[in-house]
Amino acid sequence: MEPLRIGVIGAGSVMGRVHLPALRKIEGIEIAAVCNSTEESAANFVRNNALHGDAVGSWEQVCQRNDLDIVWIAAPPGVHADAACAALGSGKHAFCQAPLCLDAGETAGMAAAALGRPNLVSAVCPSMYGFRYSPFVAELIRRETLGPLRQVAFQGTRNTAADPTAPPHWSQLVEMTGVNFLNVTLIADTMLRWLGPPARIRAQTWVFTEVRDGRLIEVPDYAVVFAEWTSGLRGHMSWSGVAHGPERNRFELHGESASLIYDFDTEGIWLCQGARGRFQKIDVPAEFTAEWHVEEDFIRAVRGEGPRPRPDFLDGVRALALAESIHDSAHADDWAEVHLPDEELFIS
Repeated sequence: MEPLRIGVIGAGSVMGRVHLPALRKIEGIEIAAVCNSTEESAANFVRNNALHGDAVGSWEQVCQRNDLDIVWIAAPPGVHADAACAALGSGKHAFCQAPLCLDAGETAGMAAAALGRPNLVSAVCPSMYGFRYSPFVAELIRRETLGPLRQVAFQGTRNTAADPTAPPHWSQLVEMTGVNFLNVTLIADTMLRWLGPPARIRAQTWVFTEVRDGRLIEVPDYAVVFAEWTSGLRGHMSWSGVAHGPERNRFELHGESASLIYDFDTEGIWLCQGARGRFQKIDVPAEFTAEWHVEEDFIRAVRGEGPRPRPDFLDGVRALALAESIHDSAHADDWAEVHLPDEELFIS
């Protein structure tokens, strides 16, 4: 088997905790180059993980190398668009961590780069929120087990901004995260898979600590979003970065016949049927359980042994378009219509 050589851009916790262990289990994979925020931190990643690749000083150096087959991008969103387009432009397959990029202004180039190079495989890492039992939720909706859907609710909390004296994290810097505050775009990816796009949304956002270490903070610490679907479904979603304790994410879906609760953190699902029923924890059948084979599926596609993986760059564009609508609604202090782009928009 011909080995595949990978250049890594972004050697943080997601790369080290999720992607690298999975890639190491695949035969014929070599991590040939690693780039991080500094060359020193890249060298530490190489050494700490007993890799044989080079530590390099910039993402441009990774994309320019002629001895790589794949560029694996796990850096903050501010790097994604330029790095992905450069990788594809130099004939390399590209895997990109979600969210896809900063905002809609960067999406056209990424989608066009991917669609214009059908011989290369490009994919976005799927949202982990609701991933395991996503087939089960989709099947309940398809079968109308809950009845006609009335309301969807989501509450997500994390402690990113809980300490007002802490210096800014990269996710609080607009030049690094764009419209992708907290985990809004990842939850948008999950909800789009199950419910499709809302017709319009109304959002309010807030920054509680406006200055950190002399830096003006524009990325919201808090958001509440109301959403309306043409089917009559209504939604209420809230995000907070000022909560103390571990991250918590809870999804609820209510129909005329039954209600569903999905705790994304514990992977627990509860179902209640009838207004006077009680919530019962569900043992999800194996056939409706998704196992995490994201890295393996991508490599199989590169080798021509499997289908092109989803979500692809166009899916990532759509999830980001929903996050952009939330941003636009909050800034306009008004309802915003949601328009998700189609493939034809990016094909010249």
